[in-house]
Amino acid sequence: MDCVTCGMFRQFDAVANQYAMQAFEALAPWVRNGFTAFVGVWLAFHLGWRGVLQGNLRLGEMMNAGAIFAAVAVILQGSGFYWDWIYLPGREAMSGLTQIVVSSPSAGIADPSMTGLLSTVEREVMRVFAVVQGIISESNFYELVNLVGGVLLLLPYVFVWGIFLAFLLEGTFKFLGVSALAPIFIACAAFKATRGFTMSAARILLSGILTVVFAGVAMGFTITIVKLYTANLPMSPDGAAFVGDPSAFVLSREYFSILLIGFISILFHLKAATLASNISGATDGPGAASAVVAAGMMGIGLLKSAALAPARPVLDNAKRRYGEAAVDGVSHAASSAASAARRSAGNLIERLTRRIGGTP
Repeated sequence: MDCVTCGMFRQFDAVANQYAMQAFEALAPWVRNGFTAFVGVWLAFHLGWRGVLQGNLRLGEMMNAGAIFAAVAVILQGSGFYWDWIYLPGREAMSGLTQIVVSSPSAGIADPSMTGLLSTVEREVMRVFAVVQGIISESNFYELVNLVGGVLLLLPYVFVWGIFLAFLLEGTFKFLGVSALAPIFIACAAFKATRGFTMSAARILLSGILTVVFAGVAMGFTITIVKLYTANLPMSPDGAAFVGDPSAFVLSREYFSILLIGFISILFHLKAATLASNISGATDGPGAASAVVAAGMMGIGLLKSAALAPARPVLDNAKRRYGEAAVDGVSHAASSAASAARRSAGNLIERLTRRIGGTP
């Protein structure tokens, strides 16, 4: 199967790179002119005031500061230095490290670009999707258990995939935002009073890299565990299709193991941004991942409302025919039954969890 997200992200990535370079090139001359003017004032102060009038010229201090000013002035001449030594190496390191932890390290990295990373992640996630597709394709109206089981197994891994994509877009935006204003941060590095702005920008870049890498660790760990539980499943030789009996797999130990791993993987992915923030020192949180989860829950709520919409006229007709109190009593009884069913399901999942984990 072709990479579903690669084409969309390739276009987004190309526009982001072009915009970052154009913003750098547009802002650099203004920053360079202001920086040059300040250096001229600084030289006049040290040579004229401290050197001639006070006789207190500190040659060593001037040489150290002059070297820093010269380096900054050279970097601000264009985007080449920043692009070749900071932007591109940082993005390649983010993509390469994530591919290593997602896939088998012995397989190597065929494509160190972002689309190569997406292709690697998507190839691993599709193993689970192949199982779900096999279950749903063999289901019909008389086998609703298999159909519901396949959809339920699909949900956590769709969330995991979406969270990873959100983190990748977040890391890309951090590079884009810092690179667009990079001339200002580079100029700030020349002065002790403003050097903190440069360090903050560097921490943001490091946070973007580590967020994607830790998300890759969560994804790689998830895929490794899933491979253990799907190793004995009847799959096609290329691993792209499930060819077994869905009825024998749904509600089995392997089924519940893969399902629980999906929900655990969501937790691991949500922790990726926190780990990256703790190491890099940049204040951040799992905002992008939380947005994906919230959007998914909203989508589930909308589907639920759409599914129950045909029953609304029936309920209104029953209220008119049998009275409000009778229908409310039935609704209350149904709610009580649903609560009892949820408690029973919770107890069942708890027992299955203990059984899978080997706890008596």
